[in-house]
Amino acid sequence: MISILLFTVLFSCETSVKKQETAPKPKIEKIQEIMEYSPEIIADPIDPLLYETSGLIFYEGLLWSVNDSDNKPEIHGVDPETGMVQKTILIENHPNIDWEDIAQDDQYIYVGDFGNNSGARKNLKILKIKKNDINESDYQSVDAEDICFMYSDQDDFSVRWDRSRFDCEAMTIFKGKIYIFSKDWQNENTRWYTIPDSTGIQNVKPSREFDAEGLVTGADCYKDKIIALCGYKNFVPFIWLFFDFENDNFTDGSSIRLNLLDIAGAQVEGITFINDSTLVISNENSGVEQRLLKVSLAELGIFPLKN
Repeated sequence: MISILLFTVLFSCETSVKKQETAPKPKIEKIQEIMEYSPEIIADPIDPLLYETSGLIFYEGLLWSVNDSDNKPEIHGVDPETGMVQKTILIENHPNIDWEDIAQDDQYIYVGDFGNNSGARKNLKILKIKKNDINESDYQSVDAEDICFMYSDQDDFSVRWDRSRFDCEAMTIFKGKIYIFSKDWQNENTRWYTIPDSTGIQNVKPSREFDAEGLVTGADCYKDKIIALCGYKNFVPFIWLFFDFENDNFTDGSSIRLNLLDIAGAQVEGITFINDSTLVISNENSGVEQRLLKVSLAELGIFPLKN
């Protein structure tokens, strides 16, 4: 009797384990939505030193941004409430050919010198500034390393102003790697590339392509869970949010597109997460004065993310 009871218990346990091992994972229901959204103006205008603000990060309590082509090679840290510059970092060993975005990880700040409106550039690079080199001074100078790259899928370098498929204005860090997103003037798609952190000129291949339905001008990532892209279509700004994805297949999960009709005419080029339920965006002075605006993701009803 004891042996029969023991066999029954063992058989029950084994069956239970097998059921647990073969039970399918619960599916996450994908969300795909397009909606209108009205961002809150934080600072209007922001400091005139950021007349052509392009790119944003949030670091040490300040919003850091750069100006784009042919401006001084400086990064400016602004008060997130007033938009006034509090700190400036000069990169001494690299000019500002066409700086278009800024990103960060735990150790570095990255500046994307990869603006390419003509499609003819062969000197694309990303600058790396050590955070440990940044001190408490209001104004300081630093040197930066550079990561040089070319697009492996580009073989035509003829000048095609505002018609190139190989312009780029958006960059973020995802799972410790640098990702850039193209600004495709021909079909308003975006392709993303992973840029190796290596010396020498890297030939980079596109990972995926997505119909962004507009020109992508900025990117950010929050804790490898949410990817945000900003841009504009016919000068109506938009934000794409991607989440519930696997690996770097950002567009295979859930997505929300926010059309910012209330600020039509603003050329939005900077975007950054303050936390998992708040984004800040910036627009350069292009018909509308340079400004900082806030997007509350909590108002969308699904943020902050639970997983």
